[in-house]
Amino acid sequence: MARWRTKAVVAEKVRAEFVRLLDKKPSKEWNRIGHIEHYVNGNEQGYCLKVNHNSRTFSVAFAENQHDDIVVYAGIGRFNPEGNIPDDEARLNRKSFPPAHEKAAAEYIIQQIEKFLS
Repeated sequence: MARWRTKAVVAEKVRAEFVRLLDKKPSKEWNRIGHIEHYVNGNEQGYCLKVNHNSRTFSVAFAENQHDDIVVYAGIGRFNPEGNIPDDEARLNRKSFPPAHEKAAAEYIIQQIEKFLS
C-alpha cells in the first residue's frame, strides 16, 4: 500500500534542520535573513529564504521534486516574486540531494548564503 504524504513534509524537515544548524552560528552574521516564504511550483512545494545584503536580495528555494529528491535553487534576482519560482538559470544550477538527506541540503543552503554574504 502506497504511503501518502505531501511534498511540503520534506521541505519542513529541511527547514527545521536549517534552523537547528543556524542556531549554532554567530547571530550577527545571520541577522540579514529577511524572511521565509512558501514556494510552490507544480509538484514542488517548499520554502524560499530571502537574504538581503548590500542592496541585493539572495533567494534560496528548497523542496521535494517529483522524483522525491530534495532540490535546492539559489541565486540573486533569479526568482519570480509570485510563487518564488526560480528562472531557467537557477533551475540549471540547482543542487539535488537524495531523499532523507535533509541535513546535507540544509548545510548546502548555509554554504550558499555564506558565499553570498562574503
